[in-house]
Amino acid sequence: MEAVIEAVAESKVISDDLAKLESLAAGETSVSKAILHEAEGAESAEPTLTGLPDGVTLIKDVHWCPGPNHWLGGSMTVEQCAQKVKDSNKLCKNGYFNWARSGSNCNCMISTDCSKKENMRDQCRGGTVTSCNGDCGAHTSTIFHVEVKKETSLPQYKQAMYFVDKKFEKVPMTCSGDLAAKPITDVSKDSCAAACDSNLHSCVGFQYFSKGKDQLCFLLSNFKTGFYYTGCGGSFLQTEKAPFEAECYAKFSKFGTDGTLAPNPSGKCKQCFTDLTKANRCFK
Repeated sequence: MEAVIEAVAESKVISDDLAKLESLAAGETSVSKAILHEAEGAESAEPTLTGLPDGVTLIKDVHWCPGPNHWLGGSMTVEQCAQKVKDSNKLCKNGYFNWARSGSNCNCMISTDCSKKENMRDQCRGGTVTSCNGDCGAHTSTIFHVEVKKETSLPQYKQAMYFVDKKFEKVPMTCSGDLAAKPITDVSKDSCAAACDSNLHSCVGFQYFSKGKDQLCFLLSNFKTGFYYTGCGGSFLQTEKAPFEAECYAKFSKFGTDGTLAPNPSGKCKQCFTDLTKANRCFK
């Protein structure tokens, strides 16, 4: 019995980690552990709500550990709360929300899990989160999911050479930097951009690779080194075909119209590449 109890606890941790990786791979904000498991020591109850609005799914009717969330208002029905979530899809993009029967308060979950019983308010100060539920503990709340319209995130990004030399903006490029999150596989370019949006304060751009059905995305918190390849493509001097797609993107809102990523020998430009190489060939 002791072994079974230990195995169940381990399986919950693995299941939660998988849920977070899957949500990140889909370009969404990481899903709270509350979606799978109750807060430690909380008592669960069987779902009792019926007659839910179209498109709204009941996830769990339990005491749960909320973590950071965005308060959308009080004295709402479940249907009104769901509509608020859909109307606020730039912030509530993953569609998960909780509705408290006491006060009918409506919150959408926009951040990661709250696995320990510790005060979360410090994690919310200074960010986009306008409300936190204080200490992690037993809060009577019901978790729902509603389908929200996914906005295209890629137009918010420019290829990195746009901020260095625009005439090379479209050439293949590889770049490196510190990772803002774990690498993501099997996602589109837009989903990679959405995942960068989800890591709002840490991600400034991403490296994207694609070959056939295989895709790989690296979310970057800065840019360090880069190679841009002028020998791939269509002219009679550039006959070598690129073996796969390689693109480096930077978030326009971080660098703006007059921003630059060009290496600065003085070292005064903290956001710039430390080393950028022009390769008059195609990559392998």
